[in-house]
Amino acid sequence: MFRAGKVKGLALEWLTGSLIYSAVKDSVGGLLRYFKPMPPQQKIELRQKWKPRFEDHIRDHFAKKLRSDVIIRDVKRVDQYPETKEKEKGISAWFRLGLVGTYHRGILVAFDWNRLVDVGEGEFRFLDYDNDDQQTKDEALKVLQIGMIPFENIEDVDFEGDEYYGYPHIYCHFANRGEPYERVAYFTQNQLFDDSLPYHTEVVEAKAVRATSRKLGVNSPYI
Repeated sequence: MFRAGKVKGLALEWLTGSLIYSAVKDSVGGLLRYFKPMPPQQKIELRQKWKPRFEDHIRDHFAKKLRSDVIIRDVKRVDQYPETKEKEKGISAWFRLGLVGTYHRGILVAFDWNRLVDVGEGEFRFLDYDNDDQQTKDEALKVLQIGMIPFENIEDVDFEGDEYYGYPHIYCHFANRGEPYERVAYFTQNQLFDDSLPYHTEVVEAKAVRATSRKLGVNSPYI
């Protein structure tokens, strides 16, 4: 016959083991999500699902001259919205960017405009506003810093937004070294006609510009 204390101990042992198992299972599932390659057919399905929806949204907002803002949100930290943690290390759980286009693997989201100086052999540095002469400033290339988010990193999208931000909320897996982007680069933005959608052409990766600027001793807040 079991005593009450023994039964209680067994129950506690079972509960503790169950919780540990659940935690381990969730952790392993999360690790697999980040390190196990997604099957090609699943990538194709996601690209066919999301690409036309994003392109329709971009065309509609451009035609109506509406803002391109979107809210990027981390799936794993979804309940941190709309609060912000000032002392949090790394990338925030949510932030606002501009949705400017798509590419064959995902969406293009814009951070900010910048100006680059061509130093030859395919290398670029940041414009040094304090030390560069006027001719260099006039000839500097105007570029947009853009993050490339693969469709497979997108879990869901609320295109209507909410009471805090009435822009699309894009729920992403921050699966690339804690970020949703597979790459960040600088692009030029152009239009064929005044009423046509802008198109973007990649110039150079952002990390390469930072490296070249540091090597050349450029004074810039973007390094």
